[in-house]
Amino acid sequence: MRRPFFQTCRPGISNQSVIIPWKSGRRASHIINVHKEIDLEALDLYIAPEGKFTVIHSGVDLGTFLSDGSQAPEAKTAQGIPPPATVIGTVGRLTAVKGQEVLIRAASGLIRRGGDLFLILLGEGERRRELEQLTISLGIAEHVRFLGWRTDVARIMAACDIFCLPTLNEGMGKVLVEAMALAKPVVASDIGGIKDIVLHGENGLLVPVGDVAALAEAIALLCRDPEGRRRMGDAGRRIAPRYSSEAMIKMIDQLYGKLLPKNV
Repeated sequence: MRRPFFQTCRPGISNQSVIIPWKSGRRASHIINVHKEIDLEALDLYIAPEGKFTVIHSGVDLGTFLSDGSQAPEAKTAQGIPPPATVIGTVGRLTAVKGQEVLIRAASGLIRRGGDLFLILLGEGERRRELEQLTISLGIAEHVRFLGWRTDVARIMAACDIFCLPTLNEGMGKVLVEAMALAKPVVASDIGGIKDIVLHGENGLLVPVGDVAALAEAIALLCRDPEGRRRMGDAGRRIAPRYSSEAMIKMIDQLYGKLLPKNV
């Protein structure tokens, strides 16, 4: 009896199309997908029958993110943010597909209406200068912190009251799991594998992709509801370990154990 042949199926770079050869899919004993939508796309493309697919999310190393959040006041002070302000954070390369412009415009509307908000953006990229200029033109530059590439991501994220991922395209969104481990409520685009991680109304809110008004309203809703933020943050902290590196390894091991011949 031959050993099982595994194929991993990933989303494409510019869209969520499946990039697995049809012949390879037919030959594989089993196919691991990183989120549920790829299962559906693979079935639509007749890559393999339904029984050949298993969803196993990419594992996230949560070691430095499973803190108690006690460093939040210190992290806020270090960025010159007054403690009463609500801090919105995002992490990711400063590039068009990550949607930081959508978040900046959403925050701008809330700030202009009197919201005591600060925005933290972690990451570098080709759009940094353009995004910085956008905050100036919108008159909110003093409310925004561009922190670039950092090694102390967990400490900075601890300063956030709400974590946002306004991405226009995403396979999974590992940073959401990190934010959840820090007990942060999340607001994210309703796309790709994010829908597997963010349970709308339980550990965060999902909004239509690229919708500035919807993103602003979701942020405003959480700003008005500290108890709701706490509840969603606690739920996220309970859910995060499902997406840890350890959980991924365990699921893959169990799958191999199920599919390998007993005499191997």
